[in-house]
Amino acid sequence: MSGGLVFVGALTLVNLLLLALMARRVRRLGPTATNPTRPPWLPPGTKVLDFEAMTIDGEMMSLDRLRGRHSLVGIFSANCEPCRDQVPVFARYASSYGGPDQVLAVVTGVGDKADEFVSQLRGKASVVREGPRGTVPAAFSANALPAVYLLDGNGRVVAGGGSISAVNYARPDVPAGTGD
Repeated sequence: MSGGLVFVGALTLVNLLLLALMARRVRRLGPTATNPTRPPWLPPGTKVLDFEAMTIDGEMMSLDRLRGRHSLVGIFSANCEPCRDQVPVFARYASSYGGPDQVLAVVTGVGDKADEFVSQLRGKASVVREGPRGTVPAAFSANALPAVYLLDGNGRVVAGGGSISAVNYARPDVPAGTGD
């Protein structure tokens, strides 16, 4: 009988350990893991929440400043592997889009990789450095990165996704299929 109790006790401890590891993994995955019905990017037609953030050049950036014309927005994290691939593509695309007045790039994170992102985007976009819970990521409900959006002149999402290809088809002045 004591052998059976030891076995059940050991099995219970293993079960608790596995449960703790699973809970840790779900927390690390974030909101989409606990709410799989929430889309990773804002769907077309969604009104972006108002935001204000200081650019690295000391200018105030807001949703109001982007209104009145189509605008491109990208949110990237220095800790995100897909972001490392998308930042140079976004920078090339942004330089043909209309410059810093029509393009906003948000870089989250610290360190050399974040500094590298900023240097690639500077001059091609208005660049903001914020934490992952900053005002701009919050306004876009950024729960998957990279996040790239095309906004209409009223601050509504025209297209969005995890790369430039997700928004290129919706760009008003470029024929479909010509982006990276």
